[in-house]
Amino acid sequence: MHSRLAVVVNMSSGQGLSLSSPSSQASLQKLFAIHHLEAEFYWVDLEQLTEVLNEVCRRKFTTVVVGGGDGTLRTAASVLSQTSITLGILPLGTFNNFARTLGIPLILDEAVKVIAKDARTLVDVAEVNGYTFINNASVGIYVRAVRLREMLRRRLGLSKMPAMVYAILAVLWRFPRLDLQLASLPTGFQSVRVPFVFVGNNPYTSKPLPLVRENGLSQGCLSVLFTPGVGRKSLIMMVTKALLRPIQQDPAFEERYVQELIIRRAKRRLYVALDGEVVALRSPLVFRTRPQALQVIGAEFHS
Repeated sequence: MHSRLAVVVNMSSGQGLSLSSPSSQASLQKLFAIHHLEAEFYWVDLEQLTEVLNEVCRRKFTTVVVGGGDGTLRTAASVLSQTSITLGILPLGTFNNFARTLGIPLILDEAVKVIAKDARTLVDVAEVNGYTFINNASVGIYVRAVRLREMLRRRLGLSKMPAMVYAILAVLWRFPRLDLQLASLPTGFQSVRVPFVFVGNNPYTSKPLPLVRENGLSQGCLSVLFTPGVGRKSLIMMVTKALLRPIQQDPAFEERYVQELIIRRAKRRLYVALDGEVVALRSPLVFRTRPQALQVIGAEFHS
């Protein structure tokens, strides 16, 4: 049975604004009460998130429920994976990939039911240069698209999805590539010229897009995907075909399973997308898996 919970809701997440009114907050509190869950609620914005999470950890809650999207949950995992505290999830983001992998329903009432059942499991997290991620990290095209998306949102007031579509098309037209050196792959040290390198926390399924992790989050490895020597037209064709067949079946894609990956570049700084949020890190980038570092409440893994 649950002891008292802390519930931390990021009001600036994709669906967090829907809980900005006192009546909607009261409705969420009522859901917890219906399921006999005693909870203390914290309504925060992104700037307050880490501070509040550290505060609830100091107050020795055994379970912290976090409401937000993948970026919010990445922050929560960064804090809670250093403790024995269990993470519960209210999916309030745009894509909610982490919640989907754990089988957590996207309807709040159903998500609270999962929390009430209190089925706990240990999952892996990953990190790069000390920064935690829970889904994936990447360098290259996607990073440029995210940076352009955020600029369009600031300057033109576009919503997230239309801005992202425009940004992806613009970046594909320019098609920048990176000259990188990869180490810790089974083939040894490798110099590549690539449009991107994708690093997943655990393997993604060999099914058509969208990519999912149907085998869960406890395999203790990173999935590394890249396309050396591929041009713009070829990459577009490959992604289009991946809507119909597993992306790994295309011979131009290289995939490796490793526990550590090092990426070096001549320039000292590399922009990296961590669960959809971009940070600037110094080269080399050192990616590592942290097996079973985080205890979560989930339903069943995606299948």
